[in-house]
Amino acid sequence: MATTVRSLLAAGLAVPLLWAAAPAHADGTAGWRTGVLAGGPGAAPGALAGVDYTGPGGAHGVTGADGSFRYRGHWPVRFGVGRVDLGTAKGAPLVTPFQLGGGARCAIDEALTRTLVFLEAVDEDRDPGNGISIPAKTRATAAGVEPVRVSDLDDAALTALVRTLTGDAAAALPDRAAALARFRDQVDGEQWTERSVQSFTGPADEMRQIWEMNEAGQTPPVELLNRQEGLLRSQGVATDGRGLVFSWQYGLTRTATDARQTVLGRNTLAIPPQIAAYGGNHIGDIDYHDGKIYAPIEDGDKPKGETEYLHPFIAVYDAKTLRFTGEYHELPQNLHTEGVPWVSVDADRGVFYTAEWDDTKVLNVFDLRTFELVRTVPLSQTLRRIQGAKVYRGMLYAFADLGASLPLHKIDPESGHVITVHHVDIESSAGEGEGLVFLPQRDGTLLHTLDIAPDEITTNFRNLALTRPSLRDQVCSR
Repeated sequence: MATTVRSLLAAGLAVPLLWAAAPAHADGTAGWRTGVLAGGPGAAPGALAGVDYTGPGGAHGVTGADGSFRYRGHWPVRFGVGRVDLGTAKGAPLVTPFQLGGGARCAIDEALTRTLVFLEAVDEDRDPGNGISIPAKTRATAAGVEPVRVSDLDDAALTALVRTLTGDAAAALPDRAAALARFRDQVDGEQWTERSVQSFTGPADEMRQIWEMNEAGQTPPVELLNRQEGLLRSQGVATDGRGLVFSWQYGLTRTATDARQTVLGRNTLAIPPQIAAYGGNHIGDIDYHDGKIYAPIEDGDKPKGETEYLHPFIAVYDAKTLRFTGEYHELPQNLHTEGVPWVSVDADRGVFYTAEWDDTKVLNVFDLRTFELVRTVPLSQTLRRIQGAKVYRGMLYAFADLGASLPLHKIDPESGHVITVHHVDIESSAGEGEGLVFLPQRDGTLLHTLDIAPDEITTNFRNLALTRPSLRDQVCSR
C-alpha cells in the first residue's frame, strides 16, 4: 500500500506540509541555525524539552534538554506533541509560548494560558519547579490521536486529551492562575549588575548646623544647603533623556550626567506656599514628562500630637527652570494614608501611578490629563517600604528600603504581577534606599539608584547594567 501523509503522521514522523524545499547545500549543513524554545517554568530560561518541531527543508526533530531546535532563515516552524499542535512561529534564536500564538505583541490571553496548562500537564514528572520535558511515550501516544490544536480546546476536552496522552485516567489540569504566574516569572525575569557608584556629600559641620536649625523650626540659608550635594540628592531622581533632576525634602536640582553631575540649576526650596499651607513639607521621588517635573509632596514629620499625611499632593514644575508652574492636584487621602512617597508617569498609557508607602497591596492608576483616579490594580504580593518607582518598557520598577540588600521589584501595571529582579547591596542596614531612574549611559549602565549612607550626609548614585534582558524584551514588540 502506498505511504500516505496520514500514515506517516500516525507513525510519529514529522512531515512538512506547508513549506517549499529549502536551497540545497553541498555539505547538507549550510544555512542551518539553532534556536531555543523556552519560557516554561523551572531554571531560566525555562527550556521546553521533548517538543516535536517541523520546518521547511527537512527541519524536524525534538527539542533538546536545553530547548534547542534547528531552523532555516525565518521560515515557519511548527511545534507540537505528536499531532497535538502547539502553534507555529517564525524561526528565530529564541521562541517562547508567546510566539506560538503568532502575536508579536505577546498578549496574555486564553490561548496562551491553555498552552501553558497543557505543557505542565504532560510534563514527565508533573513538577513544574524543575522544568518541562515531554517524555517519548507521551509523544508516541500523541502521534496516534486525531489532529487538534491545544488553544481550541475547552477545559473538558483538554483534560480528556491529557488523560489519553499520559495514560492517567485521574489526571487533572494544573491550576491556571499558578501556571500563568510561573510563566510571568519566567518571561519577565532579568539580571542586573552594579558597575559603578558615584558618592556625593557635604561639610559635616555645616550639616550639623542645618540639623540644629531644622529642629529649632528655622529655615537654613540656601547657600548653606547648596553645599550639601548628598542632601540635595537624597529623595528622588528623574530624567528628560539628557540630564538628571534630583529631589530632596524641600527642593530640586538639575545636573548633567558627567562624573561630577555638574549642577545646571536649582530650586532649593521648591515647595509652593499653596501646599505648604496644608502642611506639605516633603518631596519624594519625582518623575518627568513632556517638559515637566511631577513631584509628590506629603505632610509628614509634624509636631507631636498633630495628625500626619492628611494632604497628599502632586505639584508640577518646569523641568528646565525648576520653577513651580502653578499646577497642583490633591490626591485621595484614603489611598495615601502614609503620604505619597513617589509618583511614576506612564506616558504611553496616558496615566501615572502612586501607591501606599508600606504594606502596599494595590497600585493606584490616575489619568495623566485629568488627575482623576482611573482604577486600582491589586498586586500579586504585598510590598513594603517602597521609596521610588519608574516605568521602563511598559513595566513599573519599584525600589524598596529594606535592610542592607534593597529589593528591586518589577510590576506589570496591567495585571499587578510582581517579581523581584534584583537586590542593591549597600554598606549597612543603617543606610536608606530612595529613588531610581532609567537612563542609558556610554558605559553600558541603564538603571541608577539612590541610597543614603549611614552617615546621613552622603548619597550614593549606583549605576547598574542589564546583563540578562527578560525573555519578553527579547521577543516582544512594544
